[in-house]
Amino acid sequence: MKKNFYQLCKAIAVILIFVMEFGSISANLTKADIDTEVSEDDLLLIHPVIGAEVVNETDVLVTIDPINYKIDSYEIWIDSDIGYEAYKVENKDRLYYYNADLTSINLYGDENGDYYLADICEADGFKTTTVTIKNVPKGETFVKVRACVGDKKSGTSEPQRVEITSGKNGYKKKYNFSKVKIGETIKFGAYEKDFPTDGRDPIEWVVLQKTKDLIIVISKYALDCLPYNIELKDVTWETCTLRKWLNEEFYEAAFNSKEKKLIMTAGLLNATYSTAGCYGGNNTKDKVFLLSESDLVNPALGFDTFRSYDDKNRRCAPTDYAIAQGLANVIQTDVLTKDNKCTVDWWLRTPGKDNSMAIEVQSEGFIPFGGTEVNSAEVGVRPVIGIRIEKNKKTKKKK
Repeated sequence: MKKNFYQLCKAIAVILIFVMEFGSISANLTKADIDTEVSEDDLLLIHPVIGAEVVNETDVLVTIDPINYKIDSYEIWIDSDIGYEAYKVENKDRLYYYNADLTSINLYGDENGDYYLADICEADGFKTTTVTIKNVPKGETFVKVRACVGDKKSGTSEPQRVEITSGKNGYKKKYNFSKVKIGETIKFGAYEKDFPTDGRDPIEWVVLQKTKDLIIVISKYALDCLPYNIELKDVTWETCTLRKWLNEEFYEAAFNSKEKKLIMTAGLLNATYSTAGCYGGNNTKDKVFLLSESDLVNPALGFDTFRSYDDKNRRCAPTDYAIAQGLANVIQTDVLTKDNKCTVDWWLRTPGKDNSMAIEVQSEGFIPFGGTEVNSAEVGVRPVIGIRIEKNKKTKKKK
């Protein structure tokens, strides 16, 4: 009996030593250990383990535990309900960051929902990665992270909830535009504004029209610089490349899914050019569009009735990003907007004296008769959208 007991104890001791040694190895992994333990494909199935906490009252510190030395980078996603604010992310190894709507996390993803991609940061071997998301608006926020190896991505981490109690109100509470007035500036969506680029910023829009159900808004600034059509040839608004860009690339980049639900599809009358009689093309239905020549002489929209008048309400300043995209050589430093900013020309959707030209508003605020060649790369773009006014739902009191 004693002999059997001794052998049993010896066996247990051997097992304990093995477990202790294995645990020691697991706690101090080397590159060679990971090579044998986790394949490149298997590691993509490992969801990151993260922590999130509020620091400095309005910032969120995200901590990401190391997964594997092969991980290139981490994507940090945050719940889009916190709004349009442009998050300032602090991380010395930051590659870049931007706010992009996440309708479906694919490539090993497991989440369907609305999240902003707040940052993409480099992974550093076995070191813990930390990222600070600055100035998060007031309210409940959820953070998720996924790991990347090249273009392959892991599933997302478990969501971490934080509560900001002293920040600005988030955008969700600003979706009801029933109280805005014509001529007022609002914020909706986000697009790059600065140069050098540092992430998207809220887009500022000027309210042109308002009904009980809808507001029509135009970007306060020229947001980009693109030709009306890439090739110099006869086109209409229906067939030009700028229309395609506005309704596809810009629309997808600038608005998250909640914002897209508020943007109406506008039925546009593309009339013949009143002066030259140039064919305006078929009528179109667009989410994002440009104003027409007739809009720019409509006092109901805030413009002067004379196209040749230097109307300050027609003048437009570009963003730094738009300047860098092609407006640097044409910006007018001696012609200013009402708030004393330099001005540029910007496109309308109306054709010029023939269909190889399109009308632009010149920097001084008048509308030339002939137009500019459609492939000009030195004219600003001011998108226009219609935003539905959400109705307040009244709840019935229980008797």
